[in-house]
Amino acid sequence: MMLTNQIGGKKKDTKDMNLGCHQLLDLKTDLGEGLLWDAERRRLLMTDIVNGLLIDIDIDEGLSQFWQFDESLAWVLKTKHRGAYILGLRSGIALFVIEQPSQM
Repeated sequence: MMLTNQIGGKKKDTKDMNLGCHQLLDLKTDLGEGLLWDAERRRLLMTDIVNGLLIDIDIDEGLSQFWQFDESLAWVLKTKHRGAYILGLRSGIALFVIEQPSQM
């Protein structure tokens, strides 16, 4: 299969381009979903729905931290405030601030 990429109105043949990828972290999730890029913090966030995890990945350092909730966590959305996110939990919607996780 040949992939093409449209740049500036011109198609570019990608068959000779290196389209490789590499593994950032060896994350073990049961149902990893809901990727969200936070450009301001330069972090990639994701959820593990089954285990109720919010995973915060520093792609520059290759490190991650996580918070575990007592219920399923389906999605995460960024707010206009740095480090503040809206979470879609099984029981409803919640505001989560990374610098103050116990205040949820």
